[in-house]
Amino acid sequence: MTKTLLKTTNMDPEQLVDAVKKPGFVWQEEQWKHEDAFHRHKKAQLIFVAEGYQHLHTDKNRFLLPANHAAWIPSNQYHKTSTGLEYVSLWTLYYSQKEWSSFYKKLHLFVVPSVLKQIILHTKKWSLNRTYNQAEQVFLQAILAELPTFKKSGPPLQLPLPSDAELLPVVEYINTHLSNFIQVKDLAEVYPFSLRTLERKFKQDLGMTVARYIQLAKIIKSVELLSQRRLSIKEIAQAVGYAGSESFSNRFVQLMGKRPSAFIKANS
Repeated sequence: MTKTLLKTTNMDPEQLVDAVKKPGFVWQEEQWKHEDAFHRHKKAQLIFVAEGYQHLHTDKNRFLLPANHAAWIPSNQYHKTSTGLEYVSLWTLYYSQKEWSSFYKKLHLFVVPSVLKQIILHTKKWSLNRTYNQAEQVFLQAILAELPTFKKSGPPLQLPLPSDAELLPVVEYINTHLSNFIQVKDLAEVYPFSLRTLERKFKQDLGMTVARYIQLAKIIKSVELLSQRRLSIKEIAQAVGYAGSESFSNRFVQLMGKRPSAFIKANS
């Protein structure tokens, strides 16, 4: 991340975050740059994507956070972020406490309601302020206290990573051929598994069928493309291997609960 404060302190991002001796700390960037390295910090973290999108990686999963989505990352959780964009507009609120209730000890992903969005945007005036400010702390603690209320069921934007090394090239193939019409039987022919063995391995390791994984990977990629606002819905349907926009839209509704056009409006 290319930020003036990092240059003046000669600290890594996680070192800087933990060095701030305040219960709450705001870091907002209109042009957030990502580092391709896993890290963790003692402070818990609320990430809010204002514009663009980003992937959130943990040791077991990869999540997609489109615009107007947020993630709560508990203390000491190894993670990293990435994006296909040059930069994203990002808010990060960091918190330190001696004790956490069960909600704050788990990773949460959720759509940010409009009221919470406006509250988070208001914190911009305290961004990178390392000096204690009582009004700031009261405001940030109010966000923290109400977070379980604001949090709703997260969208199905999670791709699990296999622990079985034999499945890694399979999921890699799927994710690099999303523009193709991928059939499960084709994977069984490409890799040294019978169709039955391949299905069994996916269910045991990833908790879903191969077909479900393919569908989920395609929809997650489509959400990424929708967030970029560069292609039409028809072009996006083709980019993720659907013959037409209608079939793509129907599948999108099944997984996301809304049509692609409604998703664009909700995230604009």
